[in-house]
Amino acid sequence: LMDRLGVGEDDVIENRFISRAIEQAQSKIEGNNFDIRKYVLEYDDVMNKHRTAIYELRKEILGSADAKEKIRTILTDLGERDQRLTGFKGLASVRYGSRLFGASSEAAVSVRRPSSLRIDGLSPLGFYDYQILIRNGGLTILWPATNRYLRSLATAETLSQALSLAVEPEEGINLLAGFVPLEEEEDYQFKEKGGEILLKGRRTTIRLNDEGHPVAFLFKDLDGATRYEVRYDEWREEQGGLFPHRIVARFREPRAKIEIEFHSIEPNPSFKASDFEVEIPKEAKPL
Repeated sequence: LMDRLGVGEDDVIENRFISRAIEQAQSKIEGNNFDIRKYVLEYDDVMNKHRTAIYELRKEILGSADAKEKIRTILTDLGERDQRLTGFKGLASVRYGSRLFGASSEAAVSVRRPSSLRIDGLSPLGFYDYQILIRNGGLTILWPATNRYLRSLATAETLSQALSLAVEPEEGINLLAGFVPLEEEEDYQFKEKGGEILLKGRRTTIRLNDEGHPVAFLFKDLDGATRYEVRYDEWREEQGGLFPHRIVARFREPRAKIEIEFHSIEPNPSFKASDFEVEIPKEAKPL
């Protein structure tokens, strides 16, 4: 075309129709090249996703046996501590709050596993503000200042109504002692994150520190909603055993929170029968 028009190789093309045709051709070629690069990038993203999935599967397969062994070791350690501690006595600061009322006091706490608990709330003058006793399937609460008391069966329902603590009695006693309910070994998934260990089961999640001590326990209802969460802090050696000196429990329904901070603990003491008895005065009136 240039030869027919008599245009030389070094001549300047000033015809606007030819200039426009060249611009259109260049634009079309650049568009095609852009589409080619775009498709290559999309293919690379797909391949990268495939590589990631394959490497994750490989990592899971290679690490599954190791994870199962770690889960087995952790559950064994928790079970051994469970067997070593039969009970304890302690002095603690107890803070409690629910929709109905709140209280804060010093208290003497006694636990004899699996099913006995006594908490004596103490006034600044050393008198009893309240006494709570769970023993042999029964619940007793005495308020000496008002000469009122409550006696009933110790069930999750009565604990929920009386104290806003929606747990079975033995479950609550174990949680107070730093023991968490365990599922079957195969129900747990094992993860390590930020120096902590996470065991996630169907309804329970246990978080442990790098020394293998529980620092948090979460229990879910069948619908997946959290029923309650317990946190354990300040693990210390007590006469050959480790014990959490600060326990915080939050309950969803009825909404309540209890915080216990131990000042002193005596593991596995020799209990007398009277240690788990609360005498109701004759003049006291039932609720």
